[in-house]
Amino acid sequence: MSAKQDTISHNKIDQNVIVELIIIIAISLVVYVFAVRYDMLEKIVEFSAQHERWEIDESGS
Repeated sequence: MSAKQDTISHNKIDQNVIVELIIIIAISLVVYVFAVRYDMLEKIVEFSAQHERWEIDESGS
């Protein structure tokens, strides 16, 4: 492989890494906004408390 081809290949890898980082950051921001907007932790606590009251994990005998 020539030095020019190696440089082009290396540049493509660098571009792919940058694109992947941008995608990861974008997805992270969407998840963060969604979690803050809908207060996901509070929903999980409510869900857990409701199922604990129903005692669905305990046997009836």
